Amino acid sequence: MKIGSVVMFMNLSNTHAKWFYGQIAIVESISELGTHCRVKWLQPVLYFDKVITMNTPSCFAIHNFEVFNESR
Repeated sequence: MKIGSVVMFMNLSNTHAKWFYGQIAIVESISELGTHCRVKWLQPVLYFDKVITMNTPSCFAIHNFEVFNESR
C-alpha cells in the first residue's frame, strides 16, 4: 500500500464495518510506523447520522483495507 493507492475496507470484524465495509477510498497518507492510513472515500458514506464525504478523510489501521489490483 502506498499514497495514492485505491483501497477497499474489507475487515468485517471491525466495529466500523457496519458503515465502511466494501467502501472504496484513496490513500492520502500513511503513519510513520506504517500501521495506519488516512483515506478519502470515493463515495459519501452514511456514518451514524452524518455523511462522510471525500472532503472528510478517515483514519484506520492499514489491516482493514485491501489494495485494488493496480495492474488493471
